[in-house]
Amino acid sequence: MRILIVDDEQEIRNGIRHLLIGSALADRIEIVGTANDGREAMIVAGSGPVDLIITDIRMPGMDGLELIRHIRTANPSIAFIILSGYDDFSYAREAMRYGALDYLLKPVEERELLGIVERLIERTNKEKEPSLYLTRDEFRALRENGEWKAVALCGADELPEERVRELGGEPMLQWMLAKVHSEAARELGGIYLLTGDSAVLFRYSFGLAAGSEHELRNKLAEFAQRVHHFCRERVKVPVSFGLSEPVRQEGQSSEEMPIDLAFVRAQQALFSRVLLGSGIYRGEDLQEAKHHHASEKLEAALEIKDSDSIVEEIEALIERCVQEGSVSVLLLSLERLLFLVHHRWQVDLSSADGTSMSLMNRTLESLLWSSRPSSLRKGLMEWIQGALARLDPARQEGKVLARAKKYIQAHLQHPVNLTEVSQETLVTPQYLSKLFREKSGETFIEYITRLRIEEAKRLLAEPGVKVYEVASQVGYSNWKHFSRVFKQHTGYGPADYKNRIFVDRVGYQHEL
Repeated sequence: MRILIVDDEQEIRNGIRHLLIGSALADRIEIVGTANDGREAMIVAGSGPVDLIITDIRMPGMDGLELIRHIRTANPSIAFIILSGYDDFSYAREAMRYGALDYLLKPVEERELLGIVERLIERTNKEKEPSLYLTRDEFRALRENGEWKAVALCGADELPEERVRELGGEPMLQWMLAKVHSEAARELGGIYLLTGDSAVLFRYSFGLAAGSEHELRNKLAEFAQRVHHFCRERVKVPVSFGLSEPVRQEGQSSEEMPIDLAFVRAQQALFSRVLLGSGIYRGEDLQEAKHHHASEKLEAALEIKDSDSIVEEIEALIERCVQEGSVSVLLLSLERLLFLVHHRWQVDLSSADGTSMSLMNRTLESLLWSSRPSSLRKGLMEWIQGALARLDPARQEGKVLARAKKYIQAHLQHPVNLTEVSQETLVTPQYLSKLFREKSGETFIEYITRLRIEEAKRLLAEPGVKVYEVASQVGYSNWKHFSRVFKQHTGYGPADYKNRIFVDRVGYQHEL
């Protein structure tokens, strides 16, 4: 029995969790997650199988009743136990109307809750239907639906802000897509959501099985076309599919290669959308590349670890591939680039233990989920920066910090934040924050505030300038907030500081 606990109070979530895993039912249940409101619960429930949701009825954001309404629409088999601190019959009646299994008042009676869960386990064991969810290893070992298998990968091409808002936010969209997939999978049969491959939002991995190659090809096409059409026409959020060729596993162990190769081919097929846009792509349609675009300049830049030249050459490489429009050439160029960095890694770090090769393979797999050239470029740059930081940490840290400071200085009039600057310097916000503390002796906020105060002092020395104008020019949209910050750092309000400068200047002129 897979259980999700939802409550806006962490103490209650933890209490119920400990109650369940410390009970005699511990070996018959699994706590798949906890959530502090309905929207977070929908994300957890959409990423893997859930049998029972224990939820508070009153929570900020999406409450328990709204959560039941949404989940019941997509998956009526999930059971609910409602908790409430309010002895209110109208809530209980509505919860039962939407299919709640029971309604308990806080504080929860241990015996009562465990009794309900135990009865549900017994009932579920009698009514259990085949699960749509498998791990990748379980799918490899699967034999019951036939000897032919294939892999389908699905990813959202873009998340239009306005449309996502209309649908009720990303959690609601995530749930809608999960519902579309699950309905099509149940109707067609022999289709499984591979749970370990769906940890990233809006990325889905499916394993398909059938008794013959012809049946499997038809199932692949029908599943992909149905979901792709519904998302484009009804949800209005485009998705793409990458489909592997059917592989046959008759007489082979679950450890052998065909399924692993199917995953690779599906990833390569899905990568086609980077150049060709939203669509359904098949691995067998990819042609063999005749050449690649890795240049001697790029190899030389990697040799001396010149990050600026590396970034420039990668930009040029991606642009040449985009202009040529060949997915297979872009794939080969990407693999060549990762191999060059891997080789440099081995030479400089004497790393022959397979760690860097494993990292390279995971990086390639992640990059193949890119939906357009811009996302490919961003992911590739972040990986290169990380590799260079490992190969030559002192030099790269200095370059990253210098680029960050240059960007901040050039955008001081805007409300610059850590995430924005980290994206510009192609590192994570956490890494950039650590660099500022350790290399500059001040935090990111302290650095940017100091620059703004220094610039504000310079501007306030100009005759006729208004305080609100200075605030705007140094990145503060609220002049009152600017005044408070200025006084904290100088001991004077902006107007007092300006008057002080004027008095000092006049006094100096009188002395002359």
